Amino acid sequence: MKVRNLKYIVLIILVGVGFWWWWLIPRQQRIRPANVGTQSFSVSWWTNGSSKNCVLAVPKKAINIKNWLYICEKDKTVMHLVKLDKAKSETIYKIFIVSGLRVTFKDILEVKTKGFSDEPISLPQPAYGQIVNSDGGPVPGALVYLWPISQEFVYPMAVKTDSNGHYAVDIGEIKSKSEILMLEAVANAGIFNEIKVSSQYHEPLPSIVVAIK
Repeated sequence: MKVRNLKYIVLIILVGVGFWWWWLIPRQQRIRPANVGTQSFSVSWWTNGSSKNCVLAVPKKAINIKNWLYICEKDKTVMHLVKLDKAKSETIYKIFIVSGLRVTFKDILEVKTKGFSDEPISLPQPAYGQIVNSDGGPVPGALVYLWPISQEFVYPMAVKTDSNGHYAVDIGEIKSKSEILMLEAVANAGIFNEIKVSSQYHEPLPSIVVAIK
């Protein structure tokens, strides 16, 4: 066999293995920014299999790589929530999720950090609740979103449930924007449920039932 033919065969094998590896990597679904502040924000998503991903946030109008934000998850999981610190205020970031050879280049999301304000900082308003399955048992590791129902666009607050299906979140910034909040929970395989709750009576918030697989 000629050396040139052997190189072609090896190249084809490597390309095939690379494509096969890329295809097996769990896909990122429903990427959402949350917990947006002046110098930090979170990114959440779920995958169709347990995986460990990285998040890259690139300022829309800044080419300098020193201004990029990058962080990787420590453990493999299906429901993902990652916080990025050291962001710049009033800055638009493009969000990329990286998992092995898989990178989100389609429908790239943007998030804009808040600006500093002279208004007094909202006092903490802890809200807590529980996510349960159809049998009444706890749903650990579920993603929980909470945002006000109003004409003004507001990024959601997001948190994950603990091993007992409990969660706690500070709604101080969104409580004043509406008397009604939307509470959404997402379990494994992307199955979700949502209910409307009062922003005034939140200790605890009503339990929400989510089917799991």
